[in-house]
Amino acid sequence: MSKGQQKVYEILKDARDLLAQGWVQGIAWATDVDGTECYCATGAIREACMGAEPDKYRPKYFQKAVSKALGTDTMWADTLDWTDEVFALQHWNDDAERTKEEVLKAFDKAIENLEKELSDD
Repeated sequence: MSKGQQKVYEILKDARDLLAQGWVQGIAWATDVDGTECYCATGAIREACMGAEPDKYRPKYFQKAVSKALGTDTMWADTLDWTDEVFALQHWNDDAERTKEEVLKAFDKAIENLEKELSDD
């Protein structure tokens, strides 16, 4: 397992944990009335990338984690700029019909797929 793969795996797991604690639409993150930090899908990935060491934020890990969460990985690399993937994930998260459970399932699937990839190495 490469260092990069391990980092993306950790980011997705951390982002999923953040989403489980609190999920929001229409904004990257917010604080709920009870003080709970809430995140959208991309906000959670960004926060997980920053972690306790914001000076070590790595955009390439952010982009790869967004791709994994979308289920696209590098499939769009030739046709879309990575920022398009960020907007696609934001749009998907913010759909009025979207539920927290669906978002968590998408992250679970991305984590599961990455675990499978890592075990094949």
